[in-house]
Amino acid sequence: MFARDTEGGAALATAEHGPLGEQGVGFADDGGRPVLRLHFPYREEPVSYYGSGTPRPADTPTHLWQPGEQRTLRFTVHLHDTDPHAYAPVLRTLHPVPYTPRSPPPGSASRRPPGSPPRDCTAGTTAPTRPSSWKPPPSTGKPSARTATGPPCTSPG
Repeated sequence: MFARDTEGGAALATAEHGPLGEQGVGFADDGGRPVLRLHFPYREEPVSYYGSGTPRPADTPTHLWQPGEQRTLRFTVHLHDTDPHAYAPVLRTLHPVPYTPRSPPPGSASRRPPGSPPRDCTAGTTAPTRPSSWKPPPSTGKPSARTATGPPCTSPG
C-alpha cells in the first residue's frame, strides 16, 4: 500500500495471511494527509463489497488474545520522497525477479536473432543445432514473442 503527499511518501507491506488469519491494509484521508493502516486480522469497513453494486455491512473479524499468547506480526515500512515513481524500488525490493535458466542474466542482451540455435542457458554453451529440415517461420513484418526472442533455451542432453 503506497501513499504520498507534497512532503513525502510511504509504503506498508505485509503478507496476505499471517498468524491471526487474513491480514489487511487500509487507507484514509485525514485533512489532506494520507493515512495508511495495517489490520491483523483484516477489516473491511465502513462497508464491504463482494462484486455487486450493493455494499454489505462491515466485515470486522477480531482475535481474542489469551493470557500469555504471543504472535509475531511481520510487515515492512518504506519511506520515500515525493517522486511519483518512487514506488518502483519498493516493488523491486518486495518482488525481486529471480534469474532462471530461461531468462537472460540481468544486464545481458535478451534477444537472439530469429533462427539462431537455442542456447544452453545454464552453461552458456550452444545446444545442438536444429534438424536441417527446420525452417524459420515466414516473416509477417510484425514482431512476435516467438520471432523477436527466438525459441526458448534448451537444456543439454
